Amino acid sequence: MNFAINKGDNTEEFIDSLKEIYSVDQLKQLAKKNLYVCPYCQVSMRVRSGDDRGTYFAHPSNLACLESKQVERAYRQYKKQIQRESFRHPVLVSLIKDELDTAATGRDLVEITEGYRVPRFKKHFPDLYVQIGSKEWAITVLTDMTEHESLEHSRNFKARHQYFIENGLIPLWLIDKANFAAETMKSSILLWEIEWLSSHTSKEDHAWKNEIATYTDREELFNVSAYTTSALSSNRKIDLKSIYYISQIEDKNYIRVFRFIDDARGEIYRGFLIGETSRVPFSQALHIENEAFMLRDPEQELSFRKTFKESVLQAVERKKERERQILEEQAQQNALLQRIREEEKEAAVAPVEGEKTEELQEAVPQIEPSVSSPRAVSASTAMSPQEKNWMNVFANIFMN
Repeated sequence: MNFAINKGDNTEEFIDSLKEIYSVDQLKQLAKKNLYVCPYCQVSMRVRSGDDRGTYFAHPSNLACLESKQVERAYRQYKKQIQRESFRHPVLVSLIKDELDTAATGRDLVEITEGYRVPRFKKHFPDLYVQIGSKEWAITVLTDMTEHESLEHSRNFKARHQYFIENGLIPLWLIDKANFAAETMKSSILLWEIEWLSSHTSKEDHAWKNEIATYTDREELFNVSAYTTSALSSNRKIDLKSIYYISQIEDKNYIRVFRFIDDARGEIYRGFLIGETSRVPFSQALHIENEAFMLRDPEQELSFRKTFKESVLQAVERKKERERQILEEQAQQNALLQRIREEEKEAAVAPVEGEKTEELQEAVPQIEPSVSSPRAVSASTAMSPQEKNWMNVFANIFMN
């Protein structure tokens, strides 16, 4: 077995932790003093070591109890399950358990134990099993994923995820931050299927979703945020989820919370990142709140929601202002075009009227004025009958 009860202070001791303090020979000597006993049958345990199984607690020959055999079998199965994980995996699981134990101090109806030690788990095991009142949680850490491993293990991961749900547990997956990927210019997060399946809808996600619905919808939000998608539909509701990454900053461990609106599923898993990402210390993220974990900084989230709302409303107003400007520019262009057309029409009509005037002038006979022509005089002046008489007399005298 990998753990035993220390009779000196009645605490559980894990062999991996003890190996960091004592040599194998020292542990064997301590065991010979009957310091370690089986948690189930209280028989004194021995420490053994070998190339195949490493260092472990063992019952005296032929004295192993049924419960310990079941746990040992489950533990070996669990070790195969986490074989792909990095060296960080057991360290992170241990840190998380320590924080949970602290969070559970002074609380009733809280149980925290390793998943392989829960008898009803026969096929898949969470790293940690946590029961808070009537709620049961399956906490699992994922580390050192690659694309190939993601594809290779996605079926197993889905089976584990579904197995926990079928057994009445709430799966909570914590992922090594090294796997995070985002298109920051497009406010988009890209996920492998395992990451997408590990996303979780929390109480805080519901608060975000309900508030967003009061001032915008999915289509408008994507539009004003320059988030492009091949699955855009005004009929789709906002499906908001969170994914939790573990990050280390200056030797301190944090849970980074990324909230996103679920979008594309298939060849790629993609979503629209909501607001800023929260960075919550382990102690606060794993704080027990009612029958769940806090997984957030309430004051920070309130500020993020306010800032996000303001930015969206400003973006909507900018979009409306641009649309108004476009309409005004179009109206100005239409008016200018109409004026140009009217001027062209007037310019086209003016030469025609000039040509008609010239034609009329040509049609009227031009008479050169002359004193020798009575017709000219008659045509060019208006005379009385008496004047015409005198004019005729005058013409006869000079013509004859």
